[in-house]
Amino acid sequence: MQFGRFYLKRGLESRIAVVRRLCGRNHLADEGLPPVQPLSGEDLMHAVSRGAAYYGLARRGRGVRIRGGVPRTYYVGIESAMPSVPGFAAPLKALTVVPWGMEEGTGLRIPNREFRLVVGEPAEFRFFTSAVRKNDQPGDLIEDFGDDLEELAPMEVNLPAEQNAADVVPVSFETVVTETGMLQGADLRGTNLDNADLRNANLQGMLWKNIRSIEKANIHGVRNAEEGFAAWAMQHNAISVTGEE
Repeated sequence: MQFGRFYLKRGLESRIAVVRRLCGRNHLADEGLPPVQPLSGEDLMHAVSRGAAYYGLARRGRGVRIRGGVPRTYYVGIESAMPSVPGFAAPLKALTVVPWGMEEGTGLRIPNREFRLVVGEPAEFRFFTSAVRKNDQPGDLIEDFGDDLEELAPMEVNLPAEQNAADVVPVSFETVVTETGMLQGADLRGTNLDNADLRNANLQGMLWKNIRSIEKANIHGVRNAEEGFAAWAMQHNAISVTGEE
């Protein structure tokens, strides 16, 4: 209530204070407490701009930065490479990708962990989180997690393979926690994105400079891509069209 244009109307602020005093007068008097009094302070119209400016200074070491950190640990489900048995799901392990307390505005590459992803057919990524496992480190592979982990909504992707045949490509994980505490980022180095539909995709934090191929991928309306991505993609025969033409 103290941000934006709310305080352009000082009369509205005063009116709210009056209403609050009226609504709480009898109750406070019954408790032997004084009426509600508005807090005094600096001009709240500039609260957001002052906070943003100070945050920028703190990021450069010229101020006190209040650190929060991610309040949970996050994992990606990894299926075992053991031969599949009809009627039985492959054993699932949990790879730690975001440790508890990871600070906003930071990123990390999961060390010493490379996996194989089948392209040319739908692939589902299962995500988990835990509020109780606070000591798992990035790259830790949890085999028996019981009820410690809570499963989140999965994500399904379909990366095309060359010549319409299923293929297996190496993948690694990199995690970024944005300044607002959101997870983002994808490592697409070495990936074949031929004919991929990327229309209106949010590519913030994507690692793209060593994508293997992006021919005829539709990049129309992509958002938050790193500078140079769109030009590079078009130079490598990507397309940008609004429909299916």
